[in-house]
Amino acid sequence: MSSFIRWKEVNILGYLPFFISRSEEFKVLNDADSREHERLRLELIELLNQCNVQTATYALSKWEEFVDITANKYELGDRRNRVIAKLNNSNSSTEKFLEQIANKFIYDKSADITPLNEKYMMDLNYTKDMCDNLDDLYKAIEEFKPAHIGYVVWEEQEVNQNLIVSAAVGAQEEVLIEMIKPLGEVDVSSNIFFHNAIGTEEITVIGG
Repeated sequence: MSSFIRWKEVNILGYLPFFISRSEEFKVLNDADSREHERLRLELIELLNQCNVQTATYALSKWEEFVDITANKYELGDRRNRVIAKLNNSNSSTEKFLEQIANKFIYDKSADITPLNEKYMMDLNYTKDMCDNLDDLYKAIEEFKPAHIGYVVWEEQEVNQNLIVSAAVGAQEEVLIEMIKPLGEVDVSSNIFFHNAIGTEEITVIGG
């Protein structure tokens, strides 16, 4: 492609002997030609960009028409993702492909598909708050998943929890001496009681 289009700014005088630029007349003529060639070069680059879905702008509606997608009001990036997904629909029934589709709308690429074949269902899991365009995500999944498969979307949030347990244990001994009988027949009984106090502190750190 580098041989098809010049990728640096046009300067015709750069291809001619240096002494020509000393002529004011030749310099003015060649500078005018350079500006026109530069305009055409930029137009060709822009036209080339329209031939690639990832760089298309004004021709993106043609790509949407080609894959039979209705143009919407969303950002160019979202529209491009929908076209790319439609172009790859030969793999639409695979778990990996659906994850790739979902990750086009999820910033940290955390989408994970868990098939539940016995229920004709699947779970779509991804990190909470990592998708700001849920409508397009749902539309993409609906468009490319098998028609007989339902799905549930789970937003996962990581929770770090610390539980601190502290305890103070005490012992108490009670001695009862009965003096009703003669001293030699004194019964001495004792009871030992244990008690404790437990304090708990729970710390929860929530992060998306």
